[in-house]
Amino acid sequence: MKTNFTYLGLGAIALTAALAAAPAEAQTVVTADFDGAVVKTKAFTAAAATIKTTYQAQITQVEGYQKELQALLLPFDTNKDGRIDEAEGRAAQASPSWSTVVAKQQQINTAQAPFLRAQAYVFEQVSSKLNQAVQAVIAARSISLIVKPEAVAFASPVGDITPAITTELDKLVPTASPTPPANWQPGGQPAAAAAPAPAAPTPASGAKKPGR
Repeated sequence: MKTNFTYLGLGAIALTAALAAAPAEAQTVVTADFDGAVVKTKAFTAAAATIKTTYQAQITQVEGYQKELQALLLPFDTNKDGRIDEAEGRAAQASPSWSTVVAKQQQINTAQAPFLRAQAYVFEQVSSKLNQAVQAVIAARSISLIVKPEAVAFASPVGDITPAITTELDKLVPTASPTPPANWQPGGQPAAAAAPAPAAPTPASGAKKPGR
């Protein structure tokens, strides 16, 4: 069996050893996925499972509608690249069948609204303690700068504090209710009146067809 050896210069070896030995409290520049920290909490995971069970019929219905929408959009994908580009989007909107596309998207919006609202309520409950959790991790590790993972070209896994934030959130929000109050709306504001259902989005340049 052939064995491949990778040569590391002394500087690289020293840096690798330093990263491995560096204590958590020595980190000053780290990365964090705040939304990811929230959705990985025990409270969010448990509530999401309850929501999936409670709204299984609606979820299945939405999946069916999305397949139907994909079939409606398929004829407009003239270059067969799995996307609706700007030119194809204009052609779709000019077609007599566009009203059917809009109606199908509205069906999706209506069917998924209850469980998306429930998910948003759970997310809001957990994320209400996000700042407190982040501050606790900052204090424990003497962190001076947090950047988003997508903003850096390379980051060592030891510099990702997302799991640490999740751990703090688990302490602060052990459970979350999957049932929002009757008048609750995302953002914590009560619903003054029923909002109109959003219209089907205009196909943008490079937009993917649903389900692809």
